[in-house]
Amino acid sequence: IVDIPALNTFYVGFNNRVAPFNDVRVRKALNMLIDRDALIKAVYNGRAIAAKGSIPPGVSGYSENTKGYSLDPQKAKKLLAEAGIKELEFDLYHRAVQSAFEICRFIQGELQKHGVKVNLKSMEWSALKDAVNNGEAGAFYMSWYGDYPDGENFLYPLFHSDNFGAGGNRACFKNEEIDKLLEEAIKTDDINKREEMYAKINQKVVDEAPWMYLWHSSESYITSDNVKNIDFSPIFFMDNGISITMKK
Repeated sequence: IVDIPALNTFYVGFNNRVAPFNDVRVRKALNMLIDRDALIKAVYNGRAIAAKGSIPPGVSGYSENTKGYSLDPQKAKKLLAEAGIKELEFDLYHRAVQSAFEICRFIQGELQKHGVKVNLKSMEWSALKDAVNNGEAGAFYMSWYGDYPDGENFLYPLFHSDNFGAGGNRACFKNEEIDKLLEEAIKTDDINKREEMYAKINQKVVDEAPWMYLWHSSESYITSDNVKNIDFSPIFFMDNGISITMKK
């Protein structure tokens, strides 16, 4: 079995335009009520990396120094109190497949430990996309697979305000400073400067917590001893691009 890090991010998105998710303190608090390592162990057999932001390892803009979120119930409760939240209940929309249900059920259980009630709403993929894009879904479990290995692909489509809904920014996140930085970065030719900019933007987005960041997964492949020089692509739907050599 060969595990290949994939260019993806799994997350729970929050509709940043509707209560209670229009309050950054609520979004941050929910990020602090999830034990990501326990979730990865329970539903992914440990074959994933806890996400500190939307950019996965190996992509420009990823930084080990990014300050993400970790389990901190006391700080979370303080933030909810500051936001005037005494009781928190919301619907979590997810795709009608077993894997998504198990993940969302785990999240439901984790939040319930801390007094947050989560109602699971299962939908077929097309209906789920419609519910998210039209603003019906306040919270939704989804993933993003990169089209190419660049930090821009994990930031601009997902968080620039021009891309609300079907454009990729399903959280309807809007921040004028971040919009301007994204526009500046996409015009930058200097590779090193560009990488620094995406790391900076990634941190600024994380600080606003438009998502509950979960993990970056690996893809598993079965091979044998007579298959050599396997070159897997980490890009989604690029299995046809696998390069191998057979040894007789």
